[in-house]
Amino acid sequence: MVLKEWLEPDAGRPARPVLRGRRRSDASLLPDKDSITVAYALGAGEVELLGKIGTTKSDIDRLCKRLQSKARQVCVVYEAGPCGYGLYRQLVQKGFDCMVCAPSLIPRKPGDRVKTDRRDAIKLVRALRAGDLSAVYVPSVEDEAFRDLSRAWVSTKDDLKRARQRLKAFLLSHGVHYVGRADWGPAHRRWISQYSFGSAWQQLAFEEMRHIRLSSHQHHFVRTHDPPPKIHDTRDCTRRANAVGA
Repeated sequence: MVLKEWLEPDAGRPARPVLRGRRRSDASLLPDKDSITVAYALGAGEVELLGKIGTTKSDIDRLCKRLQSKARQVCVVYEAGPCGYGLYRQLVQKGFDCMVCAPSLIPRKPGDRVKTDRRDAIKLVRALRAGDLSAVYVPSVEDEAFRDLSRAWVSTKDDLKRARQRLKAFLLSHGVHYVGRADWGPAHRRWISQYSFGSAWQQLAFEEMRHIRLSSHQHHFVRTHDPPPKIHDTRDCTRRANAVGA
């Protein structure tokens, strides 16, 4: 209540030398899986901690109303992280100026190793106000979906490579060699599918690794040979490839 009276002073009360229509508030958010830590500053005033809120849509809506009640122009920043860009899109839809900053480029004092959500939120507001933050590229919903698909393909290819390496290492450790070119061609795969060990335990381990390699190969083959219809659009792929690399 004291803060509200300070923002909107009565007659005779000393007022801040800032025009009412130009009031500005800078706010920082530190989102994680279960909560968001919020700090803000009004104009050139001290940075204050608003506390922690939940991560549901209704929690974000209540936060937006609280921030909008404090100033006409609100600039919000939060660090890029595993929670994605959903929060950014919600805030932009509400009419906020929002920035997602690069955590690795946030200025830090040498020897300052104490990290808490409260301290980081306050530091983020100060850095935003000083113009020391670097924004990251926020992709559109479609570009983000294409990026997810691209990364999934890369992960599947890496899984297939590791499965092949484990299977080869297992055979080599038991002195089993393929006579010919071990390039995972039809003849090589047929030999692997027909080979068997004398020990039941070794055969079980071999079959498990063989099954994992076969599953990875089949999944990778299906996804690369039967892509979604839009993937055939060369111009669309080129544009989205640039977005994925951003």
